[in-house]
Amino acid sequence: MVYDINTDDWYKDAILMKAQGFSTRHIARSLLGNENHRNRLNAFFKREDVADEIYHQACQIELNKQIESSVAGNDYTDWKKKDKPSLGAVKKKPTILVIADTQAKSEESLEYLLWIGKYIADKKPDIIVHIGDHFDLPSLSSYDKGTAKIEGKRLYKDIEAGVKGFEFLNLELEKHKDYNPRKIFCLGDHECLTPDAEVLTFNGFKKIEDVTTEDVVASMDEQYRLQWDKPKSLIRKYHTGNIVKFNSRSFSFSGTENHRMYYETSGGYIREKLAKDLTNNFKVITALNSENFCEKLSDEMVKLSAWLCTDSHFPQRGNPILYQRESNAHKIRELLRVLNIEYTEKKRERNITQICGKQLKKPCEAGIEFHLHYNPTSVTNNKTLPSFVRRLSEKQWEVFLETIIDADGSIPTKAVDSRVFYGAKEMCDSVQLEASLHGWTASLTEYRNSHWRVNLVKRNTRKQEVVTKTVENYEGMVYCLEMPLENFVIRQGNKVHVTGNCRLDRYIDEHPELQGTLGVDKLPFAKYGWEVHPFLKPVEIEGIFFVHYLANPMSGKPYGGSAMNILKTVGRSFVVGHKQCLDIAIRPTIDGKQQLGIVNGACYDHFESYKGFVGNNHFRGLTVLHECSDGFAVPMFVSLDYMKEKYYGI
Repeated sequence: MVYDINTDDWYKDAILMKAQGFSTRHIARSLLGNENHRNRLNAFFKREDVADEIYHQACQIELNKQIESSVAGNDYTDWKKKDKPSLGAVKKKPTILVIADTQAKSEESLEYLLWIGKYIADKKPDIIVHIGDHFDLPSLSSYDKGTAKIEGKRLYKDIEAGVKGFEFLNLELEKHKDYNPRKIFCLGDHECLTPDAEVLTFNGFKKIEDVTTEDVVASMDEQYRLQWDKPKSLIRKYHTGNIVKFNSRSFSFSGTENHRMYYETSGGYIREKLAKDLTNNFKVITALNSENFCEKLSDEMVKLSAWLCTDSHFPQRGNPILYQRESNAHKIRELLRVLNIEYTEKKRERNITQICGKQLKKPCEAGIEFHLHYNPTSVTNNKTLPSFVRRLSEKQWEVFLETIIDADGSIPTKAVDSRVFYGAKEMCDSVQLEASLHGWTASLTEYRNSHWRVNLVKRNTRKQEVVTKTVENYEGMVYCLEMPLENFVIRQGNKVHVTGNCRLDRYIDEHPELQGTLGVDKLPFAKYGWEVHPFLKPVEIEGIFFVHYLANPMSGKPYGGSAMNILKTVGRSFVVGHKQCLDIAIRPTIDGKQQLGIVNGACYDHFESYKGFVGNNHFRGLTVLHECSDGFAVPMFVSLDYMKEKYYGI
């Protein structure tokens, strides 16, 4: 029977003939009367639903033939591949094996990684996903325990343990040359500062959570000299556990216990310690030196700029006005004469009884107004310091500082190297910033509501003899930067100091034993065929997300609660580690599908002393996902105990 191609009457017959193995040309000629319709047929057979139907019908036809052949006693076993019907592309559902938190340590046996490797070689999953924490690297957060040379050797052992772990994992797989699974590695985390830290950038203090890799950040070389660099990377993670806090008159800090702290020894050397190991008696680095030698401005012009930054008024139209009490007005008058700047002078009586809320002990003297006929400087407001101050030499900074102190400051009694500046918060921020970059320790204080001052001392370090040190439980986001010089300038509690940075990518040229060992790019992921994905960036495979832990995109915090609670919140299938437990959830969706959520956070054999007996009593093993497709899979869990029993000693 010949059908009209514009109808759908021919569909069933066409599918049946295709399942029987007839060519598209033959079907077009037989059913549609014209073999030129084969293109239309080819497009029809490629439809997913049609291809599935052809496959099922072909299987049924073959089964019937086998049954008939068996009954008749005929040998129908020689059905060659070339004679098979074209069934269309049938998508394979892969098997994914997940490894979590292997934590290779130099002091622990790594035999459990041999067991895992043997299991993988036996089962040959299509994809292997490691969701972080293979390299434990304890020395990266304890660099203070000895000399650099000793610590380098210890760090090398840590690296060796991780590398050996990869070798053990890969040992059995090397025997199967025809087995090449996809290998995915998701990175883990670091030690950091709390969100109240402000980073000193070229544009001023900036909240550490807002810093980007495009910001230019202040850091320090070995001679306390200022250097500007962009961060190599940004660290952002959720922390649950202890933090260390320090507080004194000139120093404030809040960060994780293993954060690296810079201090100066009694011999004048810069050293590092972890926050948890720092005592109450140390010298913190509070100011840097700027190597600026280009003095394009005269000292007189620097002084005039300083006066304009303080005792001044900038009208919307016209030139600036300088103010000064009558007894001190001669300084401005002489300065304008030397600079040959024309001005108009006006005396103003002031009936002021209070200044900044403080009662005056004697009547306020008359003030003098200097109305400049033009402004020869780059100063355009008295809210912040102008940009050229950053480029002043140490000598001219001293000239500038003494002038603003003369205008809006004081010199404490018998304090040769101390100064105090008073002003609005924004101006005090600016003075503190520039002072910290010109060799002056500067702390900011709100001494009265909305009234601020900057306490300045001429020194790079400040001895902290009376320090309050506390250890507190903390749950929230922590941050850090990775800098080329391994440090950066921060402000906490309105006090400035130099702090260490995270050391994921640390290069120490003077110690050859460290060369080629550090940095993600230096670890042997590529050698063993692992594709590396950034920390907290999920990898999606067959609609399932794999990551070290799932973080709330708004707060950065990891989703808490059970696997079911997380699954309901994120609305997507996932497998995570981090939490050292086993938890599984399966949730049906409105479209008739299913979602899967799994927490599997440990696959190592040793005990962690800090966790105690109860804390170490958790599931340790692998997750195997069968028939992965469209956001769901059939899970299976394989314990380390099972693998140990099967492969121990083999």
